[in-house]
Amino acid sequence: MVYIGLDIVRVNQYYGEAAAEDQLCFTANELRLSIHDNEAAARVSGGGFAVARTSSSEQETCDWAEHLLERLNRYMERYEKDYHPDFRAGIYMLQISDRDCETALFNARQGYQQAVVKNLPFVLVQPEHLKQESERLQLKKQTLSAIRNREFQMFLQFIVRGKDGTVWAAEAVSRWDHPRKGLLYPGSYIELLEAEGTITELDFYIFEEVCRQLERWQAEGRQLRISCNFARITIGRESFVQQIKEISERYVFDHARLILEITEDAMELNKETAFSNISQCKEMVFLIALDDAGSGFSSFADLRDYPIDIVKIDRSILNAAVTQRGVALLRGIAALVHNLEMKVLCEGAETQAQTDLLREIGCDYIQGYYFYRPLPLKEAEMVLTS
Repeated sequence: MVYIGLDIVRVNQYYGEAAAEDQLCFTANELRLSIHDNEAAARVSGGGFAVARTSSSEQETCDWAEHLLERLNRYMERYEKDYHPDFRAGIYMLQISDRDCETALFNARQGYQQAVVKNLPFVLVQPEHLKQESERLQLKKQTLSAIRNREFQMFLQFIVRGKDGTVWAAEAVSRWDHPRKGLLYPGSYIELLEAEGTITELDFYIFEEVCRQLERWQAEGRQLRISCNFARITIGRESFVQQIKEISERYVFDHARLILEITEDAMELNKETAFSNISQCKEMVFLIALDDAGSGFSSFADLRDYPIDIVKIDRSILNAAVTQRGVALLRGIAALVHNLEMKVLCEGAETQAQTDLLREIGCDYIQGYYFYRPLPLKEAEMVLTS
């Protein structure tokens, strides 16, 4: 089974319905010429076509798909059109255990979607990929109920002072304590939460856990800060400040002990809303940290205009500081931040050499595995009391 697709909506949007219809007719005719009497081709979605064909091997099918895509993508040359089509394909070889056409088509379409994401002409779907995708879809469906069932746990990774290595704050990170799979790390579910639109629920869930913990620590006389991350879609919401206010007012703690980490890309999603939301949070006395600084989104104007207290230099800048130019860049960012009267925090410190360099350039705070890994709350508190 081969799924061949084109973003026909884009063709329609930029070139009109007539151009889109011509493209579809051309595609249908090419497919008709590419199959034998005992094979079948059909349009199965807006810009998607399916071909059920016999094949002697995977390689033969891949060669067939490659030649077909080449013909389809030469549409402009043959008909003197002013745009290039971008056909891609997913290939699924039927298995003995397959029982219905719908599943085979779904599997082939998974290959097409992988081809789009990976910018490949086509992808041959392997059984292990299908298993992984099936598990991924199951996790995706479970994300919202997992938040409501409090399956996510707050872990803390300590941040130390650059001068002496003493604990200054902790960053709150999440872990999913899945009922069947055990403890899952963010890399296995954050993308799913974003795709499902439930990342905001997790953001505010962890934010409330942070507020609760800060209240507890304040009652115990422990003067420690906690930083809390927010996805860009969360920060860009009109209701962001209201939810921050409603949650934080349920707990009694010094707001200056809570650091709101804002990623660079969050400021690009909706500049006006992001600026307003961040400014209002600053008025509520929360500290504001710019996360991932140096990864490519923020500008000097952002550092000048936003009410930022701490600039968190991205680990990629530190990892690249192994050459003279890399060190100069790291040193220059730190100097700029200090000249703007902000504090410098660098993440990703894993070696003594990196730590020595950060101290030498005057980094105010350091975070990384060289000092502490993320710890469950109980273990983190044991570190504080030891």
